[in-house]
Amino acid sequence: MSAIRRLSMFSILRRLVGLSYHYQRTLFISSVLMLLVALIEVTLPWLTMVFIDNHLSQASPNLNSIAIIVAAYVGLNLLGAALSYLQATTFFKLSARVTAKLRQDCFNHSLHLPMSHFISHQKGEMLNRLTQDVESVRSLFSQIMGRTLKDLVILVAVVVAMFSLQWQLALITLAFVPVFIGAFAIFRHYALPLQRRIKSNSAKLNGFLIESLSQTGIMQVFKAQARFGGRLNQIAAENITLTKRNIRLEALLLRPLFELMSIVMMTAIVLSFQWLPASELGFGLLFAFFAYLSRFFEPIINLMQSQGDMVQSAAAAERVFSLMDQEVEHAGGGINADDTCQQAPEIAFNNVSFGYEQQAILTNMHFTLAPGQQLAVVGPSGAGKTTLAHLLKCAYHPSQGSIQLDGVDIAQMQTQSIRRNIAMVEQQPFILSASIRENICLGQICSDAELERLLKQVGLESWLFSQRNGLDTLIDQQSELLSTGTKQLLAIARALCQRCKVIILDEASASLDPQANASLQTCLHQLKGQVTVVLIAHKLETLANADNILVMVKGQRVQWGSHQQLANETGMYQSLLTKQQQDSQAA
Repeated sequence: MSAIRRLSMFSILRRLVGLSYHYQRTLFISSVLMLLVALIEVTLPWLTMVFIDNHLSQASPNLNSIAIIVAAYVGLNLLGAALSYLQATTFFKLSARVTAKLRQDCFNHSLHLPMSHFISHQKGEMLNRLTQDVESVRSLFSQIMGRTLKDLVILVAVVVAMFSLQWQLALITLAFVPVFIGAFAIFRHYALPLQRRIKSNSAKLNGFLIESLSQTGIMQVFKAQARFGGRLNQIAAENITLTKRNIRLEALLLRPLFELMSIVMMTAIVLSFQWLPASELGFGLLFAFFAYLSRFFEPIINLMQSQGDMVQSAAAAERVFSLMDQEVEHAGGGINADDTCQQAPEIAFNNVSFGYEQQAILTNMHFTLAPGQQLAVVGPSGAGKTTLAHLLKCAYHPSQGSIQLDGVDIAQMQTQSIRRNIAMVEQQPFILSASIRENICLGQICSDAELERLLKQVGLESWLFSQRNGLDTLIDQQSELLSTGTKQLLAIARALCQRCKVIILDEASASLDPQANASLQTCLHQLKGQVTVVLIAHKLETLANADNILVMVKGQRVQWGSHQQLANETGMYQSLLTKQQQDSQAA
């Protein structure tokens, strides 16, 4: 799994602001409303001071002036509430649009990542980034760009107002600001790595749940519920431990700051009476100053209360942007495989070597498969059979040697054109929640007669006729209408509909019953000469019709020949065949 790229808060904010530039009109309106709200916030205490010192304290106050001030105060309060509402709704609209764009960009970027990325990452972990992590980024955008930025604007306006009223008291207040900044910095220093671990563990938990629930049937067959439940409890316990650490960190660093604010206010009150002449201490001035002081601490309180969420959201943003920063799949060379490959191309591995993180998986793999022939690849688990198939589909690229289709190195071909011509049928093929027609066509335009011919070719003609709605019958991954063998034959029909020239079957017969396996073998026999087939299998008795068999051990070629040749030749193939025959007889 790839490491998460560490980003500073400034880098995260810069990228969020960059996304908001796509909606400049909404951003401008929200910003103007924010400034107007800040202006009203600093005007209200000033009006109160004027009301108290210039009118209320006078022996004969001017009632008309008082009425004007009261009306202005009430009007500004109502206007401020209305503008705050408009600013909040406008910014919510902006954050929703930014989040939608971020999720769309992230999804589109994911679709263009190399196939190796999806092989090495859990589906649940990827889903977690596209859903929960993106939603956490929306929360960060709302808090930082919405509430915090608004609070900072008000904070600056309040500081200016405080200095204009009484600069000595303002200096006393600002003397405590470095303490708050230091506490925030210490909290972020310890909390951000902790939140990264919490986010990573949550993604691991979601991935485990998704993959476990998709294999419920297997768990029940092997009575593995208790083992999987124990593993779930272990991951959840790790999450609980990390969350407890985060709560203790907030209690130690953030809660004492609330007490510090009370100390600041008491200090300002005491010093104001000791240092300032009574003539300068009007009741209205003190009232206005402490009103500003209250507004000065309000954004700090908001910041303290949201520190945990902000750090958590920052960790989520790192995961999202780390995904978007990963390089997309290389387009490959300039040659179009559609033009250079014949209907059933020749496949050649020329001393191909490949490994993961300095661990050799394939070493000097070499063979040539003639056009239209069928190659069976066998060997013990971990021999590199599936890796060989992934190399052929350009999920990975050889570290040494070359792979050729009809004499052309696939490194010189367009990657997507190779994928269009090579289909892979896995042990559990993916079935769309759609009609039989849509599952085969995958967006291609095919006539009913063509689809029926393809289904007949793969041995599903009678199955299709048994469906009440024919090609329009709805199916999905869990459909009771589909056995494992039917899914695989449908996947082969899908590959033929896409006019694929090479079909790879990865353990396609591993879980088939005898009838389904017979249908698959009949289908493979009919495909001879029409497409080139690479069959990865463990059941050696099903390989009698293969033109050639490649035997692999620890990533190396150890035998090559037909089933008959290798069955009579002392070696790995004969040993595997004998053992399977003995196991079959014992059963």
